Amino acid sequence: PVGPDLSWSGGANTTKSFYGPALAALAAAKSNYVRLWAGPSVTPNPFSDTQLQRTLGRVDSAAAARMDWVLEQCNAHGIRALLALESYK
Repeated sequence: PVGPDLSWSGGANTTKSFYGPALAALAAAKSNYVRLWAGPSVTPNPFSDTQLQRTLGRVDSAAAARMDWVLEQCNAHGIRALLALESYK
């Protein structure tokens, strides 16, 4: 795998404007891997308008749709994604 850690986008409102160009540029540079940080300690969280809840049964469907979109973009560009759902912090 060749590619970077791809940090968070700055919030839910910039998910597409950040990840779209970033993934296209990585693909053009022959990257085939990216690690996406999306854990509950990531602030601001790129996939949720609020800090993720550590409660079973709660799903932010808008955040899930953003995550799906980013993963679809990775697939379209031939980039494999590793989701870091928890931080070392």
